[in-house]
Amino acid sequence: MNLGEWIRFFYGITLGTSTPLIDIGARPLRNLEKKSLGNGVTAFIGGACNCVAIGNNGKNLLINSNMGSAAEEIFQSVTEVSHIVNQKAHMYFSAGNEFYTDARDIYVGRYPRLRLISVFGDRKVPNHVVSEKTEIDWGQKIILEPLTSGMFENNLVVYLPDTKTLMLGDLFYNRVFPIFKMHPNLNVTEWLSVLESVLSKYQPDNIIPAEGSIGNARDVSAFIDFLRDISLRGAKTSILSEKYKWENIAGLSSLELGIEAFKSDKNA
Repeated sequence: MNLGEWIRFFYGITLGTSTPLIDIGARPLRNLEKKSLGNGVTAFIGGACNCVAIGNNGKNLLINSNMGSAAEEIFQSVTEVSHIVNQKAHMYFSAGNEFYTDARDIYVGRYPRLRLISVFGDRKVPNHVVSEKTEIDWGQKIILEPLTSGMFENNLVVYLPDTKTLMLGDLFYNRVFPIFKMHPNLNVTEWLSVLESVLSKYQPDNIIPAEGSIGNARDVSAFIDFLRDISLRGAKTSILSEKYKWENIAGLSSLELGIEAFKSDKNA
């Protein structure tokens, strides 16, 4: 084993992890779609997570780097990346970092150093751990806000005021069933409270989820209804399947898996 592999083994055995490392090969990737949001902001929707590139004087800042073939496709499209923001230290959001060897600044939420090494391995470990609201001046303002709740305490939300774009990461999935195994400490009350608080604070026009198309307030409202419905005791697939005809991620997410996940949520 190399150093990164030893640390991953030691960390998993002795300290545990809040987010499981999931085999890249087992993760189906959604088709990637490129969309301009104006003011040098380009969204890449699909793969294993949604990403955004922001240009500034020939350089690019990349928010999330995706994984697998989606990461390679973004790498072919976005050159001269000097800054990366990973909304979460998970392979879905950060595996593509390996392509950007010249990136000098990498931002991530509040993780213990060993946890970062366990996830990033031989790739460059982030050199900026964001523990408080941070603004990056990139020709336009980029706001990074770490979440403090138990379920999402390591996650970052990103807000771009010029285009009123809010990247919510795992807080929001748009008409795609969430991968609930990413959230071992499910608490629907906490989830809804954090989501509604962030939306109220920024009041965005463009809402970018972890997965699914760019949404609006109506889409978020539908997601809130979904969380409430599947977390109810006695929630049944046969009833809710008519209401939520959303996209599955094969083997990882479905309406049935969502209902099952919330059966163990004592706070529902």
